[in-house]
Amino acid sequence: MPRYELLLITRALERPQLKIVLQRTAANLFQQEAIIRKIESMGQQELPYRMKSNSVWHTHGNYFLFDAYIKLDKLPFIRKELSFDSDIIRQTFIKKLCDFDEEKARIPKIYECTTSYVLPYEDRKRN
Repeated sequence: MPRYELLLITRALERPQLKIVLQRTAANLFQQEAIIRKIESMGQQELPYRMKSNSVWHTHGNYFLFDAYIKLDKLPFIRKELSFDSDIIRQTFIKKLCDFDEEKARIPKIYECTTSYVLPYEDRKRN
């Protein structure tokens, strides 16, 4: 199952309403057999430009980052479900590398010295 990051921009909502939106989004992911690893809040920010969603213009939004494993054939259904949600302004899926590839990239190769330094023949003669 490929690993994805879901960048979610929601309307500028109060905390209780925001909790409901996140629960609804997580429930949509779980219905499509996704495995959520982490949900990270990046706070409320001004949007880089005005965005229109459901016939309403937005200038501020809450940013969230979902880290999840999602089946490839379920991805279009999740996109469609999130596009119908009136509280979500924008969603973006970014494919990530597998954990195993990241581990291999982080582990440095260790070189060991198998033989000690041997003096050249002429230097051994002088000693």
